[in-house]
Order: sequence, then C-alpha cells, then structure tokens
Amino acid sequence: MKRKVMAMALASVVSLAALSGTITDYASVSAYALEEVDSAAVEVKSIAVAKGMTKQIPVTGNSSGFKWSVDNESKVTISDDGVITGLALGSTKINAEASDGKVYTIKVSVVRVEVELSESTIMTGKSAKLIVNTAEQDLNYKWYSSNENASVEDGVVTGKKAGTAKVGIVLEDGKIYSAKIKVKAQKVETPSIKAKASTYESITVSWNKQEAAEYYKVYYSDSKTGKYTLVKNGGNIKGTSFTCGGLKNQTKYFFKVKAFNKTSESKFSEPAYAVTGRPQYSKEQLQKKIQEEQDNINYYKMLQSVNEGTLADARTQYNKCKKERDEWLKKLNAARTQRTYREYNPETGRFEWAADRKQIAYCQENYDYYSDLVDEYEKMFKQYDYSSKIKDSTTRIQTYKKMLNSY
Repeated sequence: MKRKVMAMALASVVSLAALSGTITDYASVSAYALEEVDSAAVEVKSIAVAKGMTKQIPVTGNSSGFKWSVDNESKVTISDDGVITGLALGSTKINAEASDGKVYTIKVSVVRVEVELSESTIMTGKSAKLIVNTAEQDLNYKWYSSNENASVEDGVVTGKKAGTAKVGIVLEDGKIYSAKIKVKAQKVETPSIKAKASTYESITVSWNKQEAAEYYKVYYSDSKTGKYTLVKNGGNIKGTSFTCGGLKNQTKYFFKVKAFNKTSESKFSEPAYAVTGRPQYSKEQLQKKIQEEQDNINYYKMLQSVNEGTLADARTQYNKCKKERDEWLKKLNAARTQRTYREYNPETGRFEWAADRKQIAYCQENYDYYSDLVDEYEKMFKQYDYSSKIKDSTTRIQTYKKMLNSY
C-alpha cells in the first residue's frame, strides 16, 4: 500500500500598521514537495495450499515488488507475482524481500484434498454425509458420482441400487477426488396379516406396512398347509390391503402375503384365514328367481314390440310437433329482434325502434302450444317404454347367478 505525504504549506498573513497610518500586507509561504513511499508488506506468516492447486500469497502493495525464493522447490514453486503452486505434500519456507530490504518468511504447507464419508456402507434409500477437507476455502467444484448406484446432492450421498460407486467432487480443471461407497439392498421384512370376510364371495386381507417394501403379493389356499396360489389381480399391490373376490360362499380360505422391492423379497407371512358369508338365498331360491326375471324380460319385450306398432302413428305426430315447435321458436326470436316501428321512450325522451308486440305474442303462443304437445308425447312414450325394466331384470339375473356360482 502506498502512503502519500502531502505537501504542507505554511501561510501567514500579517497586517502591519505603519506609523503613518497606512496598512501593508505581508505573506510568507513555505511549500514541501509531494513524496510517494512504496510500503509493500506480506500479510501472513503461514499459508496452506492443496497439492496440484495454486494460491496467491496475500500482500499489501505490489506483489511484484518482492523478490521471491523457496527453500525447497520440490514442495512448491512461486511466480514473480507471489502465486504458489503445491507440488508435493509437506512443508517448506518462502522468503519475500521487499524493495526497502525487509525480508518476510512464510511457512507453506502442501496438503491434499480429502474426501471422507460418514459411512462407507449404506442401504438402498439410506444416506451418508460426504465431507470435503481442503485448504482452499473458495475451491470451486461440483458433486460427483461414478454411476447410478449412488447419487450426491449438497454433500449427501443416497444409495440407489445395490453395488459400489465412487463419490466425491470434480474440480473445474476436471480433477476428481472421491471415496468408495458400498450400497446394499435394503432387506424386506416379512409382514403380519389379517383376513376378514367381506361378503358371501369375498374376503379382505390386510397387513402392516414394511418400510423397504415397494409392493406386495397375496396368495391363497383351501388349507393351511396346502399349496398357495397367487390370487387373481393380487400381484404388485402398492397398498396394505386387498379384497379377494369370486370365492365360494361359507368356505374357509387361507392367505399368505409376501413383500417385495427391486432387489429382494420377504418370506411368506404366517397364514391367516376367514370364512366367506352365507348368500341371501338358497340354491333353489336363486334358480327360481333367475327364471322369474327371465320370464319378466320376455314379457316386457313382448309389450315393447306391441307398443312399437301401436305407437308408430304417435311417433310420426311427435316428430311433426317437434319440427313445428322448432320453427315457431325461430320466428319468435326473429320477432323479438325485428325493428318495425318507432316508439317513444319516456326514460330517454326519444323515439326508438321497437319490436312488434303482437307478432311476438302470436309466435310465443304457437311455440308454447307445440312444446306442450311434445312434452305429452314424451311422457306417453316413457310410460310405455320397457327398456329400463328389461335392464333392471337383466342386472338382477347377473347378481343371482353370481350368488349361485358361489355354492
């Protein structure tokens, strides 16, 4: 840093009064020349640099105003501007001679960039801390992982897949500093399960959630020690319950569950069982009801056929009425917008164009007449329409057959 010694001026103005009564001004000024002094100095007594990295020795003033020398050039080198480069681990001294002859001695330590892990082995889905030790406080780097087995973000390593990976940092010049981490597949624990009858033909199986599990599979058997078969649609279940349908009524079923993730699976759970309920009707009653509903369908279809012929003329008239209704609606809208004469408007105090009220009333009357006729025809058609009744009977037959199949 350069210090400036400013020129000092001494000025004095003396007013002397002469005996004669006149005033004489007298001024005396002393000036000193400006002088610049180069006061460069080294600000530190010791410094650390990473091996293979460079660092500027902090100084005040002009760093090129020093003569630099190194005791052991196998450890570090230094440029004319005071930039050191770490070559080998260890320490040495650098001497800096200022222009005023003063010599500064700086101890230099060459250290390595170290990457450490809080844990060398983690499970999939678990994390470890990545610690970067370096003498460079402002070192620029990005997080690094050698493969998809582990990811690194904000110094946290997360296990993704079973295997090994190198995790660490990559510098701007492409140099990588890393540590090896092992990722193990997280073991899936065996769930405990319960079974409860839902209906005469279904049982709901539930289990406790397993932390490492990604999905579950449900198996069933007709005996505790028999062969267990995967339930229909009972694979890859994300939740913790499943309802097994299509079972026989009043029958005992045994169930087991397995938990899975991408790399492992649990053992079979201990079996749980439940007994399906009793249907609302017996076999004989169901067979009778199915026949009754089928007879109803045949009867409704016959009526539907007869009515189609009987109502044929009515449907023709219905279509004509709909057409007339739509035509009168168009005429009504046209009458409302047509300007036929001027009418005095007391609010504005002016004569304005107005629609023909008589024409509007006439169109409205005809539109309402045909609309009422259309409504009456539709009510009649609905009264004699048996398609909904046929649909209801068909649905009941399907329900009764499902009950019958559960026996």
